[in-house]
Amino acid sequence: MNINLIKLKIRIEDIEPQIYRRVLVSAKFSLLDLHQIIQICFGWEDQHLFIFNIGDMRFVNTIHWEEDAFRYQDASRALLSELIPKHIPVGGKFTYVYDLGDGWQHEILVEDVENSDEDLEIPICYDGRRSAPPENFGGPFLYHEYCESLKGTGVSKFDDSFVYFPEGFDPEKFEIKVIGRKLIRNFRKEDDEEKSSWSTEVQDFNPISDFGSDWTKRISPEHSVFSESLPFRQDLVTMLTYLKGNRVKGTQATGNFPLKHIRKMTTQFVNPPELDQQIGDKLYKLRTEDEVPYLVFLHNFANIAQLILGGEGLQWQVSYVGERFLEHKPEEQIWFMCKNWFQRFNWFYWHSWDDYDALIEHHEFQGMIIDLLLSYPTNKAINIQEMIADLDEKSPNWIRLRRKDYQLNHKKHFLINVVVDPLEKLGIIQVEREDDPDSPKYFVNDFQVTDFGKSIIKSFLD
Repeated sequence: MNINLIKLKIRIEDIEPQIYRRVLVSAKFSLLDLHQIIQICFGWEDQHLFIFNIGDMRFVNTIHWEEDAFRYQDASRALLSELIPKHIPVGGKFTYVYDLGDGWQHEILVEDVENSDEDLEIPICYDGRRSAPPENFGGPFLYHEYCESLKGTGVSKFDDSFVYFPEGFDPEKFEIKVIGRKLIRNFRKEDDEEKSSWSTEVQDFNPISDFGSDWTKRISPEHSVFSESLPFRQDLVTMLTYLKGNRVKGTQATGNFPLKHIRKMTTQFVNPPELDQQIGDKLYKLRTEDEVPYLVFLHNFANIAQLILGGEGLQWQVSYVGERFLEHKPEEQIWFMCKNWFQRFNWFYWHSWDDYDALIEHHEFQGMIIDLLLSYPTNKAINIQEMIADLDEKSPNWIRLRRKDYQLNHKKHFLINVVVDPLEKLGIIQVEREDDPDSPKYFVNDFQVTDFGKSIIKSFLD
């Protein structure tokens, strides 16, 4: 479903009468953008940490979480278009907690999604009620006591000597025009970089832990050779090197690589993908990057990992993170790649079909996969049906498919997209594929967990 506008009702929980705001936001906004919108709409001052809770997923501004950042996903990389309605349907809710001490929990209701060609100044706050509590007030209970004290009934024991009130604070005031001016001032998109749906700047980066660990220091000679020879790593280096040496401007509509650069770049890959397809007497030539799944994954991986920056109508450039990546040893590059995949990526985003009604929460699913990979013997063939059976046993409803027929094949397709293909690229597993007349080398029979893969997974758990 293609949408570009989302209507949200954001309400502070545990306070009556309700304190809420209704906003219209762009589907291209990230959760970090939504955090900033909430701060403006409720008059918060962005002094404290925040967390978005979407099912089992937790999103934060990882820059502010220091050594605990790896426990969460990055709010700046989570686009609303990727979460709504796939993970949060219309009528569904998620939460935003601001100030973990005071614990201001906000319920966010997805009221509607729509398309519009109107030239609107987004975001817009178009409805609301009451003023939000002042910063550092103490939490919902204390604010409730304060509101009771205003009634003059003598029931409340509120002591205002411990609380700071901004000058002229009125708990019933809702200044929609003031909020509107602040939103326009803070969110006016004045150049193409700000409008891009791709990452255009580095949000967080640790030059020590992102490239080094005990695993990289203790790596065996065999695993060092394996790291150097891994095709996906080599192709990633090829892409960065090509972008450093060529001026590659993203297409205006999607930010994809232009065809001439795709042809030049992919000829240097370890296993160059087939770009044109001969069917009978007719040759069907490549029309867009989207027709080359391996390149799409490589391109997105590099951007989400902050190695390259660019987008629609923008030049694709190697970031300073990418420059550092190219300077490191192969095993340190692999560490960086795997760390990003296991700690920052939401694997579910790589399943492009809307063929299920419900999914287990991402972190629980990821934890189950990690447990299974560690439980399987290394270098021994595991049939993918065995993994499906193990998942069904651990959590019978880990996926609820729309169709009741061909359940096994649908589950196989899902696991191929979100687990098997990516982990094969990273060297965590090795795969045997069957040749199928309709989809050559796609369907997976067996896979093996590599010694290399098990060692690097264990290192993340240490």
